[in-house]
Amino acid sequence: MTIAEVARLIGKNEQTIRRAIKSGKLRATMVDGRYEVDERDIPDSLRDSQAIVTDSQGVSHTDSQALVSEIVQLKRRISELEDRLKEKDRIIEEASQRHDTIVLQLTRQLDQSQRLLEYHREPFWRRWFKWRSPLDTGK
Repeated sequence: MTIAEVARLIGKNEQTIRRAIKSGKLRATMVDGRYEVDERDIPDSLRDSQAIVTDSQGVSHTDSQALVSEIVQLKRRISELEDRLKEKDRIIEEASQRHDTIVLQLTRQLDQSQRLLEYHREPFWRRWFKWRSPLDTGK
């Protein structure tokens, strides 16, 4: 197997495989200027390790399997947070509806209280004459 094939097989970067060969963790033979690796020579420790890969820009990344599992965990966390946000939006909407209902009730009570105050500010005799028809007053 070539270095690229081994990298794809175990989910590692080619640079990681080259480093493993140079450090002696992975046995390989040189054939026509290229390394060849026997699949049986790939140790389990290399498959399970969380090797650090440095890309061409010098940025370190964990291997692709670790990145995939991290992405899956982050997607789960995003989903959980979206669910919590939807629940909070629902609670806020319910609270807003209750608030609107309370404001409407208080406005009605205020109108009734104002009419009642106006009613009691008038002298009783004016209220009494308003209730009587013009026929009752002799006009």
